[in-house]
Amino acid sequence: MGKYETVPAMAKALGVKPQEAVAAMKKADLHLPLSDADLKEIGPHLGRPVRKPRDPFRNAFYHAYLESLRRSIEHQEDTFATRWELFHQMKAPFANMKEAEAWIAQETERQGPVEDIDYLGKLSPYELWRDGKRPPWSSALDWRGDDGQERAVWVIKGGVLDLLREGSEKLAEKIGCAVHRATNHILADEVPLVPLIDMRPIFEGRNHNLTGFSIRVNYPWVPAELVADHYAAYKKVWTKGRPSPRAADVAVFLLWHSKLTWPEKWREWNRLNPDRRYSSWQALQAAGRRA
Repeated sequence: MGKYETVPAMAKALGVKPQEAVAAMKKADLHLPLSDADLKEIGPHLGRPVRKPRDPFRNAFYHAYLESLRRSIEHQEDTFATRWELFHQMKAPFANMKEAEAWIAQETERQGPVEDIDYLGKLSPYELWRDGKRPPWSSALDWRGDDGQERAVWVIKGGVLDLLREGSEKLAEKIGCAVHRATNHILADEVPLVPLIDMRPIFEGRNHNLTGFSIRVNYPWVPAELVADHYAAYKKVWTKGRPSPRAADVAVFLLWHSKLTWPEKWREWNRLNPDRRYSSWQALQAAGRRA
């Protein structure tokens, strides 16, 4: 069976009005449903070039870039404050990250070894972060190298690199970007791109136990399915196990309907998921906490 079963679907794929699509289909002596190969045969009968299907994410990522730029301008006072504290100037101190990395290497050598994290072994802070093992109370400066690779180095409390770390973390929190992108913005004025979905682990107690995850969708056009997949993959990394699809579904559902009361959320969930109903809104709330 063809890919396009209706006239509106065919017309949308061709980028023409429905009546034009029907007339061209008759000239090509074709009938619904149509395949992609059939559309190519219809093209010459339209009398004008066929418009290529538009990538739905093309404009979305462009708007994401503009939003990232807008947020960086909105919080430029924080950027200026960190630059002034470190370099006594408000413009970016380096033309690119290659120059900035040379400065970081110089300051790392100047600060010497960081003795209070020796118990972590010889693993770099980036390796620990990548493997989900970096302690939340440790201090490391993150940045993105000139070659596109993410890097990090341990810093001494109160040192120059630690001041940069603090400024980067505060700016990243306000803008909603990764810390390494905030560092690059401060040092070389790169646009701190805000991710589609921001997920972070939550640590509580004196032993910094992992108690859950925070999730923030930065753009309204991000599909719920992408959020669910991202949540499941992220939780698998941190918990060393795959969460149930139901847990991911509940988390995304609650995020999308955060403005409803719990009884309203419960009725809406049961309406959308008749085969996975909850007996009460309290049961749904408990499932949301577990997710």
